[in-house]
Amino acid sequence: QTTEYHVAYGLASSEWCTSFGSKGSPAGSTTPATLPFTDGTFHNGSVPLSGLSAGSKYCAEPFASNASGTGQGKPLSFTAGVPSTVTFEAFPTAATTATVEGAVNPVGQATEYHVAYALASSEWCASNGSQGSPASSTTPVTLPFTDETFHPVSVPLSGLSAGTEYCAELVASNAAGTGQGYLAPFTAGSASARTFNASPTAATTATVEGEVNPAGQTSKYHVAYGPASSEWCTSQGSQGSPASSTTPVTLPFTDGTFHPVSVSLSGLSAGTEYCAELVASNALGAGEGNTVSFTAGSASARTFNAVATGVTTATVEGEVNPTGQATEYHVAYGPAGSQWCTSGGSQGSPASSTTPLTLPFTDATFHPVSVSLSGLSAGTEYCAELVASNASGAGQAFPVSFTTGAPSTPTTTTTSLSGGGQSGVAITVKEGTAVSDTATLTGANASKATGTVSYKVYSDNACTKLIASAGEPSVSAGVVPASSAQTLAPGTYYWRASYSGDGANEESSSTCGAEVETVEAAAPAAEAAVPAAPALFVLAAHASAPPPPPPVLARDFNAAPVSGSVKIRLPGARTFTDLGTVTQVPFGATIDVTSGRITITVAAPGGRTSSAEFYGGVFILKQGRDGVAEQVLTGGNFRGCPAAARIAASHTRRLWGNGHGKFRTRGRFGSASVRGTIWMVEDRCTSTLFRVTRDTIAVRDFVRRKTVTVRAGHSYIARRR
Repeated sequence: QTTEYHVAYGLASSEWCTSFGSKGSPAGSTTPATLPFTDGTFHNGSVPLSGLSAGSKYCAEPFASNASGTGQGKPLSFTAGVPSTVTFEAFPTAATTATVEGAVNPVGQATEYHVAYALASSEWCASNGSQGSPASSTTPVTLPFTDETFHPVSVPLSGLSAGTEYCAELVASNAAGTGQGYLAPFTAGSASARTFNASPTAATTATVEGEVNPAGQTSKYHVAYGPASSEWCTSQGSQGSPASSTTPVTLPFTDGTFHPVSVSLSGLSAGTEYCAELVASNALGAGEGNTVSFTAGSASARTFNAVATGVTTATVEGEVNPTGQATEYHVAYGPAGSQWCTSGGSQGSPASSTTPLTLPFTDATFHPVSVSLSGLSAGTEYCAELVASNASGAGQAFPVSFTTGAPSTPTTTTTSLSGGGQSGVAITVKEGTAVSDTATLTGANASKATGTVSYKVYSDNACTKLIASAGEPSVSAGVVPASSAQTLAPGTYYWRASYSGDGANEESSSTCGAEVETVEAAAPAAEAAVPAAPALFVLAAHASAPPPPPPVLARDFNAAPVSGSVKIRLPGARTFTDLGTVTQVPFGATIDVTSGRITITVAAPGGRTSSAEFYGGVFILKQGRDGVAEQVLTGGNFRGCPAAARIAASHTRRLWGNGHGKFRTRGRFGSASVRGTIWMVEDRCTSTLFRVTRDTIAVRDFVRRKTVTVRAGHSYIARRR
């Protein structure tokens, strides 16, 4: 049924909160939003709250209602302004040392972080941090950011007892309070193993890939495996014993980092489903990876994208691995609102299917394929999935969506500054005045718009030199919350707001250079201060340079360095060059932001543009005719990967992204499609890890027959079968 939802909230000390919503009334409630689905499944939602008091504790509860009645969730508590913290993992690096990794969002304030840890047998660990206190804590470190985005952090631990089990938690604090991540267990000095995937290579053979960390000691690894129907497999390795195990191999490293490994299996039964697990051990203990499943000899398929080619036609692209046997492939598809599509292909059946085609290969590698669809309904959204099959079994990719012949409605983003008793598109304020920006959306469907608006401040009217990020609030029913207030040094600044778009509204941005804030120095002496002169002259030099022309769809993009070292290698070039200012670059270029940040602006269909910021890795940027800008991870150390899988990724390469629009980060075994999200994709020897620190991403698993929605604070590993 047609359904609306909203969030009720109030102070944690109120009667409504202390009674868990059974008494009293909530102090506030958001404007109801209409759910864009009328099926019978759960859908993720996000509702922004504003006007809260920093440091105050609240509770909030979601409500949903339709013609039959109202349903509600349970109240959840939070403290306004407290930093958000996510603990990713804790792993030993030597007999008495370990590393804890995670991410911290300072929520616009000066923030410190540290790691609390204790013996696993302690009350604090046994209660998941709800009782007792941690025995130890690292020295607090100041986060070098005061924005509203997540930043990866890594904290080393030392002085541990070899062979002893611990738990650890990342903790961050600012003036509003303290935020904790979840507790992560580890055993000091024990070898660690991660199973990424198991993939058939022929009718009776397969390869299991993962990585091993020896924790500074001589370590061995092997693969345990058995039929998927066995007790060991059905319990995910917690009960029973594996039917088979490979001969242990000595890892040729004794350091404290993860190394990719690959183990071959043989003597399998064609068409039989198995599970497998990578195991590593040293003198201080053993570590097991998770179990992964595969069907011996089964064909594999990956769907890359589906693009409308006309009012009633489309093309689906992907790749197929025949695993050494004669193989056919086809595309299954149906309306986006069908149960099959909304469940990611896990429920119901596709409405239509193309005629099977025979793959002209019988080897064990992936081959690109393209399938045409016709007879579609104009202006209708569909999902489609590539399917491959041979004598041993079938492999499905995840469904991808597309809309025939009906672009979303254009929108216009306008803005107004306010601060110091002034408002408008151009204001002049005194030094020390806090200024905020407010965006307004207009368009045929703008009153129902969702998505996000990103506020940014630049020092030049070409919007290439980013000074501050002023938040990225969520849009609800066309209402856009204001930016966070910014107090800037004397000078001239240019604000810009960018709307992410949604299914019914196109992306849009306010005009670059049209919204101007002038900050006057409090005293003449401040204007003449010597230390400020170099920065002002540098900014003036960049501002006077003419901006590059707009990017051209599928041909070139605009690259603007934000901070740190940014290097670019043009297509066909052998060396990297430093990127000093905004530059137009052809697609196919390799970008190195291992020690820097870059803002990428690309063209989208209809003359629009999209922008996103990337950092912490090396990637090749590509764009197809559908407007999706794809960041393909590259580089890394491939030692230890099998020769037949040289293009598989090493664990050492990764990329962080922060942006909105048609951006997709692609690893070897999966890709992340984003919209107003902060995400990380890490390629490993034979798997791709996805992590989200804000909002959600749609992970396209190239192997496991589904699209997985990954929410903030969670991760997903796409494994090759």
